[in-house]
Amino acid sequence: MNISISASKYVGYELLKFIISSGTQITFVTTAPFDLYTQHIVEICKQNNITCYVDLDINGDRFKNLLVDHKIDFHFMLWFPTIVKKEVIGITQEGFVNLHPSMLPYNRGMHPWYWSIVDETPAGVTIHFIDENIDEGHIIAQKEVLIDPTDTGESLYGKLLKTTIKLFKDKFYYILNRDYLPFEVPKIEGSFHFAKELDPHTKIDLNKKYKAKDLLNIIRARSFKKGDCSYFMKDGKKYNLRLEIDEVNLINHKGWDSNIYESYEELPPTKSLLSNAWVDKEFSRLPLSKKDLKIVKKRNSLLLEYINKGDCVLDFGGSLGFSYLACEDESLKYHILETESICNMGEKLYQNVKFHSIIPTNLDLDILYIRTSLQYSQNWIVTLKKLLENKPKLLVFNHLSAGNIPTFICFQDWQEQKIPYWFINLEEFKEVIGKDYMLIREEKGDILETNFKTGFNVEYGVNLVFKNITYNE
Repeated sequence: MNISISASKYVGYELLKFIISSGTQITFVTTAPFDLYTQHIVEICKQNNITCYVDLDINGDRFKNLLVDHKIDFHFMLWFPTIVKKEVIGITQEGFVNLHPSMLPYNRGMHPWYWSIVDETPAGVTIHFIDENIDEGHIIAQKEVLIDPTDTGESLYGKLLKTTIKLFKDKFYYILNRDYLPFEVPKIEGSFHFAKELDPHTKIDLNKKYKAKDLLNIIRARSFKKGDCSYFMKDGKKYNLRLEIDEVNLINHKGWDSNIYESYEELPPTKSLLSNAWVDKEFSRLPLSKKDLKIVKKRNSLLLEYINKGDCVLDFGGSLGFSYLACEDESLKYHILETESICNMGEKLYQNVKFHSIIPTNLDLDILYIRTSLQYSQNWIVTLKKLLENKPKLLVFNHLSAGNIPTFICFQDWQEQKIPYWFINLEEFKEVIGKDYMLIREEKGDILETNFKTGFNVEYGVNLVFKNITYNE
């Protein structure tokens, strides 16, 4: 098997490293003009005794002679910008394999991440053979990438890079072994865009009427921290527009059942919160992107203010360790109390985190940390008292659903499930904490949207921090 490669930019460099590390013999490599990664590509080829041709014209006679002389089977175009002419494509035994960051036939051509958001067409990546038409060759593999309401052009572009690398690594050996069934680009109405379309489309006309959704999509689809972006002109001056969208952490995404109950035993039968759907949703968030990590840090900022290097922490309802990841400190003795299914999954993910399905005792705890999870306990008082037997030095409650209301239990709506959820009288909660702890911080938490009868509604959660006054530092 004789293969050659044209590689450029980050994706090309990363995949070239992967192919080299796999032990696959590479006949030669070419680089692209004006590519910032050229020197990296040249260096790694030099280190592995691979012939590298810098800025070689892949439509020129010299390149065509190389394909013929070396009897190349596959030529891989790894994020390479050049359009290959028809007479060159037919020289290889198997063909030219290309990577395109869209779900063909949608968004052929340039800037597919932008047009996926603006036109609301599927986003994704495609591995395909090259033919005489741009991005129309037979498809080897595809992977769709979901667009989140918070995505910008930059974040979606990052997802596409990551997915491209993973999909190629997954399919590379199948391609070499010819273990694939290429299929034609679907005969549905797709789309094609030239590079020259981008700038005029992202210019905002201050005298034009836009739908709010369309205007938001245009601005966010071209929002990159660096480089060009959407803009408008006024009085001969140009003003750039960039958009950042954050999801607001509303505890109830679909609202609350208005019926309230005094005890857990009064509730009608319902599905457990810890269903497979919830577990799958938590696992799908890993590994955290930089943007997701930023969000997790923000949600756990109260913990981050009090945690110190080497602390022993018990995170009640800590899921798959998102709060631990927010700490970015491997010296922590971090414990998570969760369901057995989450514990089994978590133990495979982390070496430095201990998972417990039963409340541990006799831990030398610096911090007991609870973010929202106490509300899901069958008996929150018994659970809290059992946790306090560890005599933690600090109690950190992040977004407790408590206030000047009677204590009651209700159902929270989540993905067509009814989840038992406690709202707690704040003074009763403080009494359960007991006299061994002094309240050192009390502040408004995240928004709550409730629709209960008068006297039972809480507008905001509450953040509380207690200090163990029996502990001698």
